Amino acid sequence: MPGTLLPPELQDLIIDRVAPDSGSLKHCALVCRTWHPRSSLHLFSTISVKSPGAFRALTTLAETNCALFAHTHTLRLHMPGKYTPPEIIKLLHSVPQLRELSLAMFEVAPTSLAALSVALPALCSLRLDCPSLPDCTKVLEMFGASAKQLRLLDLSGLTTDALPVVGRLLSQLGATLAALRIGFVDCIAGITEVAVKEHIALRHLPRLETLSIANLSFHPGYLCSTSYAWVPHVLHQCSAKEVILELGFPPVIGGGFFVPRVSRRVSEHLLDWVPWSECAESLDKDTQVVLDIWPRVMVKEDAVLDAVRRRMHAVNLARPLRLAV
Repeated sequence: MPGTLLPPELQDLIIDRVAPDSGSLKHCALVCRTWHPRSSLHLFSTISVKSPGAFRALTTLAETNCALFAHTHTLRLHMPGKYTPPEIIKLLHSVPQLRELSLAMFEVAPTSLAALSVALPALCSLRLDCPSLPDCTKVLEMFGASAKQLRLLDLSGLTTDALPVVGRLLSQLGATLAALRIGFVDCIAGITEVAVKEHIALRHLPRLETLSIANLSFHPGYLCSTSYAWVPHVLHQCSAKEVILELGFPPVIGGGFFVPRVSRRVSEHLLDWVPWSECAESLDKDTQVVLDIWPRVMVKEDAVLDAVRRRMHAVNLARPLRLAV
C-alpha cells in the first residue's frame, strides 16, 4: 500500500489534520490496517447517541470490541425511551477515560439494581437533564462515586421534589468544582426559600468560579414576585466570580409559541421580582452578575431590551449587571 511508504509520524499527522471532518476520517479508517487505529481513536473520541437504535448498536459494539472506546473522552446520551441503570452503567464501564458525560431525554426503568453506582476516575464534566423525580433520583445516585473530581456539574429539568436528591449529590462534590448550574422548571408554585435553605449547601466549594441558577417556568402566568425569593440564600453561600441568573420560561410550550404580548410583559418585569437588595448584601463586591432572560427572541426586541436595561441600571450592585442575549 502507498500509505506504508510514509513514516508512521507523517501518517498520524495526516489523520490528525483531517480529524475534524468525520466523513474524511471514516475514509481514512478504511485505507489500510496501519491507518485504522489512529482513525478509530478520533472517530470514537466523541460519541453522540440520539436514538434508541443507536444506543443498542453502541452497547453491542462495546461488548464485542471494547478497545475502540479506550480513548473516548466525551459521551452524549440524548435519546428518548426507557432504560435501566445497569444498561447505562454497563456502557459507561466501557469508557474508562471518559472526561465529559451528558445524559438527557430518556427515562429510567424500575430495577432492583438501581442503587448501583459507577466510578469514572477521569470524569470532570457531568450534565444531567432529568425529566422526573424517579429518573433524577436514580441517575444522580449512580454518579455519587464520581462526584469528588468533577469540575463542571450541570443539573437541568429539576423540580423542587428533587431538591433532597440534589442536596445529597452536592454534599459529595469535591473542592475541584469550578462551574455549577442548577436549573429548575417548576410549573406552579416555583421554588420555595425554605426548601432551598434546607437542601442546597455550597460553602464547601472554595474553587467555584461560575454559578448558574435557572428558574424557567412552564408558563409565564406562574411567575411572580415569590418565584426568586430563594436566590439571595444561594448567592450568600458561594464566592463565585460570576453568577448567571437564567430567568423566564421556555419559548415553546406544547408545540406552540406564547402570545408575544404576554412574553413581552413578563420579560420586562422579571427584574422587578428578584430581591436585589438582599442579593447585594449576599454578593461579593467583585462578583459579576449576568442576566440570561428567556425567551431571548422577545428580549432582543428594541422596546423590551430598553425596558430591561432601564431596570438593570436601577439595580444597586457593586458591579453593573450584564445581559446575555
